[in-house]
Amino acid sequence: MSPACPLPSVDDLSFQILLHNPAEFPQMGTQFIRVPMKRDVVAVVRPSIMETSSGLESYAPKTRQCFFSYEKRLLYFNVYTQGNCEMECLINITREVCSCTAFYVPSLDDVPVCGAANLLCYSLLADGVVNQDSMMTLCECLPSCTEIKYDVEISQSQLVWPDVERFIFNSRSGLGESDNFGKLSIYFKNVQFMTNRRSELYGLTDFLG
Repeated sequence: MSPACPLPSVDDLSFQILLHNPAEFPQMGTQFIRVPMKRDVVAVVRPSIMETSSGLESYAPKTRQCFFSYEKRLLYFNVYTQGNCEMECLINITREVCSCTAFYVPSLDDVPVCGAANLLCYSLLADGVVNQDSMMTLCECLPSCTEIKYDVEISQSQLVWPDVERFIFNSRSGLGESDNFGKLSIYFKNVQFMTNRRSELYGLTDFLG
């Protein structure tokens, strides 16, 4: 092994766990929980649900700042979410700017998969180095009028081997203290949770009255 490319130490190794809306495309770079080796990680999840009153359907999406599910269709996704819209926007930008698509994008025409020659172009777009604000504005990726998000609080501590041995492994596991592993526990913060709701504060009849 070259000294310029040393093997990672145990402290550098970790799992990446994704926690996301099942209808939304998982984005590994922004939505993961890191579980390092020999650490006890606790993730406390608090769902955040937003609904929108049917009385707002008569308002333009830009006014109410959201799309109902039937108002905006996506080419690559069956369910509209803001995250899916932004991902499709990135796909379209990549096709136009880099003349290729990522390997996970379904092939709808003869556009090639991004290779080594397109790597820098695609990486700059995917990492947000190139300013995409104007293009994202053109894509109009407003939030969904009904959406669920997950707020996560992370805490971690060093794994204590006797506890691990007692509660996780049995005597026939064959695992020892020198083996590399991590522990992740996921809990809901509350058994019940509240739903937020968009609605008009004053309607036209209220003003006329």
